[in-house]
Amino acid sequence: MDEEKSWRKSNFIWLHYMRVNISYGRKDGKRLMKLSVIIVSYENCEILRDCLDSIKKFNDLKDEAEIIISDNSITNSVYEMVKKDYPEIQIIKNNNIGFGPANNRAVDISSGEYLLFLNPDTILLEPIFQFAVDKFEQQSNLALFGIKLMNVNGTANNSFFAMDNYTLSWTLLMKAFSKFDIYIDGKTNGEAVYIPVVLSKSGMTDLVYNDFYVEDGADVRIVAGCGIHNSGCNESRHDGIHTFHVGKNANVRYEEKHYGEGNGTGARVLNPVTNIFVGENSVFTLDTAQIKGVDSTVRETNVELEKDAKLYVTERLMTDGEQKAESNIEVKLNGEDSSAQIVSRSVGKGNSVQTFHPNAIGNSKCQAHIQCDSIIMDQAEVGSIPEIRAKNIDAAIIHEAAIGRINDEQLLKLRTLGLTEEEAEEVIIQNFLN
Repeated sequence: MDEEKSWRKSNFIWLHYMRVNISYGRKDGKRLMKLSVIIVSYENCEILRDCLDSIKKFNDLKDEAEIIISDNSITNSVYEMVKKDYPEIQIIKNNNIGFGPANNRAVDISSGEYLLFLNPDTILLEPIFQFAVDKFEQQSNLALFGIKLMNVNGTANNSFFAMDNYTLSWTLLMKAFSKFDIYIDGKTNGEAVYIPVVLSKSGMTDLVYNDFYVEDGADVRIVAGCGIHNSGCNESRHDGIHTFHVGKNANVRYEEKHYGEGNGTGARVLNPVTNIFVGENSVFTLDTAQIKGVDSTVRETNVELEKDAKLYVTERLMTDGEQKAESNIEVKLNGEDSSAQIVSRSVGKGNSVQTFHPNAIGNSKCQAHIQCDSIIMDQAEVGSIPEIRAKNIDAAIIHEAAIGRINDEQLLKLRTLGLTEEEAEEVIIQNFLN
């Protein structure tokens, strides 16, 4: 196997698939397998052959693994090649129905307890099937598992993107689970994980649990968020509960962005809950933004810091019209020499209502600083209630809060540069939030 083929970029996704009403076998008489490998193909005989040969070479599950190819090719080249050279492999001939439906067709006929979605330009470099199965069976609440990939040039490639309610293919598989566990290896350095959610149907209510386990020494960026498009008359709502368990000497940056749009009368509602447990000498950075389109939100953030742990929080928010937003942050500085910095910036427009309640609790020798700055416009209402509590004589905690209108001198200066009043306000607001 040459080096270039062994480093091809691809998608590599494992899923634990819950098969209802199957205990000892299948009604159709087909034997229940341990693993189903599903590959969607399209006019790619050469690279598919390399992929299949590598699977054959490194299949450590033997006859407990099945391979299913869902072929979207216009010609019969792939179908004929598989039938001739790989008669043991199942192949479905489609009418170029697209990636998601092609995966679904393969799932319908699969018999594996676990599913592996594999792109045809992937080549296995070692046996991994048994390893993945063992990982699922050792961790009963594990739903999705990604293998680290390498690009042609040897750089790391993100192994998977978890998307709830994004396409039919992923929704069908992922809705069987109420909770996802994502494990970050301690050797991770400078890599990223993406967990987006998209709601596009009016009246949809979505609840997602994601637990992140970050091992000692890991350095990772995690990006999450939700986009709601509601053009109907019913409320669309997403509640996301994310919990982070961070080991020692780790560095985690968590970015969460929320956005709403649509010309319907139905409300767009987001209620994120974030629980963060930061281990000794680790750094956790939380950056949240909700700038447009969310009608109602209640954000709950709970943090506990161990010895020498550091927390940096930046929260940015803008409301307009009749929108309502509430943000509650509680930080417990439990470990000696732990520290926290919380900065909240918001803009209230129209008749919107905002309430901020950050709370820092010093349970040991520690340092914390809370800063809440808000711009109020039109008939908006903004409330800021910073709270500090010291339970140790060496706890040093400061809080600041300021609410005010846009400075007239800043407006005048921008107006003299040719901007309209609305344009000048927008420039000031954007710079303030950034």
